Amino acid sequence: MMQQICEMLADSSTKIYWSHEQRVPYLVYGGNQWVGYENALSLYTKASWGYILTSALCSLTSDARKNETLR
Repeated sequence: MMQQICEMLADSSTKIYWSHEQRVPYLVYGGNQWVGYENALSLYTKASWGYILTSALCSLTSDARKNETLR
């Protein structure tokens, strides 16, 4: 499938879009074929978001434990 996506990307008639909700690029090829895929930006965005979310959750858990200990 990756080779097909690369071929579609090389075609000048291919339109590339970004899905903010899913944080991935997708392309429209031939006017009626829609293909979502990962690229460096989507992977970086998801990895960064996962890191931020994990850090926030760990911080909240740590704060909750500190508060319980103080009681």
